[in-house]
Amino acid sequence: MRPRLGWTVTPETMIYATGGLAYGEVKDSGTITDGISPTSFSISKTSAGWTAGGGVESHLVGNWTWKLEYLFMELKEPSGTVVTAIAVNCPVLVAACGGGNVTTHIDPWFTDNIVRAGLNYKW
Repeated sequence: MRPRLGWTVTPETMIYATGGLAYGEVKDSGTITDGISPTSFSISKTSAGWTAGGGVESHLVGNWTWKLEYLFMELKEPSGTVVTAIAVNCPVLVAACGGGNVTTHIDPWFTDNIVRAGLNYKW
């Protein structure tokens, strides 16, 4: 549920601003590589964020109205850490060869632009 704050521009037409809480399940996946060995990751969780936008609603006929609405939404995506092993090319005769890990922190944001058209029936 999002509140709307509107202004009547004619007796039958209202323009409005709206905003509030947004939430949904967000999934991230991908592959990080050092050029030799790839490491895959997958993260999923329900995320919360915000949405804001505006629209217009007007009388159509009888108890019916139509509306057109735009929303911008931003969700904080799941964050996490992926560790990728680094391979080192060693000469065959060398017994000890260094290697290591690269730690990557994933902290993305999900944004979306939504346009909706609708019909409403007022009881």
